[in-house]
Amino acid sequence: MMNKLNYRFNNNKFKNMENNFSFMAFAKGNESKEGTVIKHYVGMCPVKIVAVNPTKEELSKIYGHEVTNERNYVTEVERNGKTLKQVMINFIAQPVKIKDKDEEVPNITVPIVFYIANDYIYNGDKSKVQIIDKYGRTAWATVEEVKDHKIPVYKNGPAHIDTDYHPALIGEPAVVEFLKKYLNLEEVEYFNREAGKYIQNANPDNCEASLSEIGEYFKGNFKELKNIIGYQPDNKIRVAFGVRKADDGRLFQVIYNKVINKLRNTNYAAIDASIQQDKKNGGLRNTEYSIEPLHEYDVEATDFNKDPQVTENPFTAPLSNPFA
Repeated sequence: MMNKLNYRFNNNKFKNMENNFSFMAFAKGNESKEGTVIKHYVGMCPVKIVAVNPTKEELSKIYGHEVTNERNYVTEVERNGKTLKQVMINFIAQPVKIKDKDEEVPNITVPIVFYIANDYIYNGDKSKVQIIDKYGRTAWATVEEVKDHKIPVYKNGPAHIDTDYHPALIGEPAVVEFLKKYLNLEEVEYFNREAGKYIQNANPDNCEASLSEIGEYFKGNFKELKNIIGYQPDNKIRVAFGVRKADDGRLFQVIYNKVINKLRNTNYAAIDASIQQDKKNGGLRNTEYSIEPLHEYDVEATDFNKDPQVTENPFTAPLSNPFA
């Protein structure tokens, strides 16, 4: 039987094309391999901070491959017809083993992200503003109290805050608290249950925690933050790892930044309580955290039953400075 190819060239219709026909050969191809599986993790684990707001060259060295785009850490956001400058504070963290007997930790690099905006933190009716002192303690004061640097007095007594305070910028207290945990600073005073009163730290100078050059951040100068991390480059903190689902279904490794534990603190109740409160308030709908020991994330075990929602920018305070 004449095969189809011979038929084509014996057929009068194609006979004149025979000399012009060329056969294509197959390339050798490539070995078939499975795609790289990106693992994600949830749970508690100590981390070290290897950089803060790194340049693309620094990031390339950290990640082990070239980072082509320079990160812009200073941006502007529009809220209610007003423009606010916003700074991203990006602490680059890596999991670490504390003891030789500890299980191996994954070789991953995860940012711990904070934002600071160039306006103040007001209460709901804007009758009070949050203040922060040189020890990183916060309280709420009226505009008049701030102008005169008076200590606010509540129903249960005066606020535990030094007169050396200033109105806190949006996001500033969270960054200060994080750095206090990272540097393992002691509190300037603590409540003694046996004595039933607050006790002053014998060395208050060792408790100072204030960002004195925060205005430089909005110019893209993060030297102060880099120096602070450099005070204790080998320090570790305990954080909760999580996984966030993006709108397109991709998964991203994240770290919970609202509550951070010092290295010696292995009680994660406060972290869990904060996470559960966020969920109750309608947050974290596309993010899963755990306070169990760090372990690989099981996608099938979690049902993101609601579409991811974009969190509104909280930087809504007015731009005017009533404290001048």
